[in-house]
Amino acid sequence: ITITGTNDVPVVTNLAAAVAGAVTEAGNQDDGTAVAGTSTATGTLSASDVDAGATQSWSIQGTPSTTYGSIAIDPSTGVWTYTLDNTLAATQALKEGQTVTQTYTARVTDDFGAYVDQTITITITGTNDVPVVTNLAAALAGAVTEANSVNPGTSSATSTLSASDVDANATRTWSLRGTPSTTYGSIAIDPNTGVWTYTLDNTLAA
Repeated sequence: ITITGTNDVPVVTNLAAAVAGAVTEAGNQDDGTAVAGTSTATGTLSASDVDAGATQSWSIQGTPSTTYGSIAIDPSTGVWTYTLDNTLAATQALKEGQTVTQTYTARVTDDFGAYVDQTITITITGTNDVPVVTNLAAALAGAVTEANSVNPGTSSATSTLSASDVDANATRTWSLRGTPSTTYGSIAIDPNTGVWTYTLDNTLAA
């Protein structure tokens, strides 16, 4: 009796936890404190093969998405690593608490070319980013002049502050901090537009 062997495909044996990972964008707390986030996720895929002495090789199939970062897999061990790229505009645009997913296809191939695929899912969570002031220095200064019996003076000064925010659709509110001095007059700022106005009070003794 002559018995001829036929190749058998590998069988994936990894647990569900090995095919999922989570990363978090670097950003800031509400007070501006930097948050490092979690930039990498990793797992180990495994497979068995009933063929005696079979060898296996792991690879990522297709053109893996690099929208938020990149994935790599060790062909010998099946260890995969996803690395979030915090410098990418798409990553920076994620809002606080926003989640997006990326899926990748890992393939294990035996020494005769038989293969089986496994999907890896990465969940990416956004973190808040602080606004960045974009106004020119001139927007931070103003001048007023006291009135007298001859000259009406200049009783107010105004300008517009501006800022940008990399988080998608972020809104901004302007406010004055602390207790603004009223020794010579008062200042107010429009919470929506960033327009500030200082008004000199010529009736004050100071």
